[in-house]
Amino acid sequence: MKKVFIALIVVAALGLSFTQIPFLQDLTFAIVSNLTEQTELKVKGKTLYMDGLINAKTPEQFKTIFTEHQNIDTLVMLEVPGSVDDEANLEVAKWVSYKHLVFVLESKSMIASGGTDFFLSGKKRIIKKGAKVGVHSWAGEGKVATDFPKGHEYHQPYINYYMSVGWSKAEAEKFYYYTIESAPADDIYWMTDTISNQHRAHSGHENWFRFIKTLK
Repeated sequence: MKKVFIALIVVAALGLSFTQIPFLQDLTFAIVSNLTEQTELKVKGKTLYMDGLINAKTPEQFKTIFTEHQNIDTLVMLEVPGSVDDEANLEVAKWVSYKHLVFVLESKSMIASGGTDFFLSGKKRIIKKGAKVGVHSWAGEGKVATDFPKGHEYHQPYINYYMSVGWSKAEAEKFYYYTIESAPADDIYWMTDTISNQHRAHSGHENWFRFIKTLK
């Protein structure tokens, strides 16, 4: 986040506008989106329903709701299109993984990008027919994930996260590079569309199935 503010200061000092530097439009969106809660959490019985973007405030939201409802054993993700703060997303996902929850995608659920990463923190994962699961390359500060070579330090937080939820290093790397190469940052590759067809063993899908566990 410090880099974001430094970049904005430099732009202001040079008398430039955000439209002259496209990536700053994304940075501005991220800053604004982190100012208020973007993740909606509701509890019904022992089930927690999650909807909306994941941002810097999401980790604290989860800690608060689990303090108030300690019997939660299931998390239903409704529409979680991604995150505007990857560090916060990986932080809360790893924290939630220790809760050993059952994660469910309903038939009308849609998750993508950081939402897909978050989904992998469930101890058991259930995807009902019709749900959408998307992946793509991340982007930030004018760069995209595929601009950096394999093994670069920028890739490591995601790989480390996959390993923290039970993947081997080889599995984590294979799945991670598969996701960032599947679609550019401004597009989405819907894995569930392919999974529904005959290409289930293609590329990184074997890792995907190992951790989904149940497909309904």
